[in-house]
Amino acid sequence: MKVIQPRPFHPGKALFVFSVLLAVTIYHFFFRDTPGPDHVHWTGSTMGTHYVIRIAQSPLTQNSLRELHSEIEAYLLKANKQMSTYLRDSEITKFNQSRTTDPFEVSPAFAEVTRYAVKLSEMTDGAFDPTIDPLLALWGFGPDANIRRQLPDTMEIERAMGQTGYEHIAVPADNLIQKRIPEITLNLNAIAKGYAADRVSEILNSHGLTNHYVELGGDLIVSGKNHDGKKWRIGIEIPDPDSEPGTSLAGIANISNAAVAGSGDYRDVWTGPDGETYSHILDPRTGAPVRHNLGAVTVIAPTCMKADGIATAVFVMGPEEGVRWINERENTEAMFIYRNDENSYGYIFSDGFKEEASFDQLID
Repeated sequence: MKVIQPRPFHPGKALFVFSVLLAVTIYHFFFRDTPGPDHVHWTGSTMGTHYVIRIAQSPLTQNSLRELHSEIEAYLLKANKQMSTYLRDSEITKFNQSRTTDPFEVSPAFAEVTRYAVKLSEMTDGAFDPTIDPLLALWGFGPDANIRRQLPDTMEIERAMGQTGYEHIAVPADNLIQKRIPEITLNLNAIAKGYAADRVSEILNSHGLTNHYVELGGDLIVSGKNHDGKKWRIGIEIPDPDSEPGTSLAGIANISNAAVAGSGDYRDVWTGPDGETYSHILDPRTGAPVRHNLGAVTVIAPTCMKADGIATAVFVMGPEEGVRWINERENTEAMFIYRNDENSYGYIFSDGFKEEASFDQLID
């Protein structure tokens, strides 16, 4: 019988084999593409506010979810660089600082949002206007809000209104916008968040995640069902400035495959020397803050960009004119909450709101 001699021990080879086995073990436990959670919840900051993303019944693995989250973060960063007036090097800042009336090249996304802003302004006869920054600054709601807190006089308002007007903005091509007067500036805050929420929803759908919730600063779009297999439940606040966000609800909207956005006068206000309270929501047609008794409006629409802009416009109109305007549109519903006095509220609903929202009213 042949005797097999044991091989001599080689420390170098043994160390190499051990290293390979250790690497395989580490990969197996830490880097392999393991199944991801069924329900996903992401939060973060973007566009001067927060975002919340919820995904129900996710089939994606851990690696795929990490890659998806990175894709969404990259998109939100890009959107911020396009339409944030708070960034010195954003597209909108460069456009606002320019004094040329020649066509100005921008990204297709920026042009698309501007085109809708001008269209909505036309549809609402100027109740919505993306050029009112001079008026916001005049009334103490611009970048120097803590400096300017005084009531402007008539001449100041007229001077600021001379530097506003949606009719001074044109979108001649898919990547061009144009000033008709050099002084005009754009502020797309009233619809840019909604547009970004729509795009994030599209990204999720492209990955087969059709059951999701996307919120950017209170403006949201939902698709499919929640983790319980039911419509997404959306709380609608009472316009009480003393309550914490989300703690005082008028009711619950139950929706699927739609967008929801709100507008209200109770979070960003200041009291003038005359004792009156002034809201950041201005009527572009008068150059002054709205003065009716409407406290908040919630709009349901097919896209978040539309819901976002329409909510601002109909709040400016007020409850009577606003509900008439909504009832003349298809696939758009709204709920208006107005103040009877300091401690009680009234409600006006568009024709199809309660049915569309399967609305559960909590407070009469």
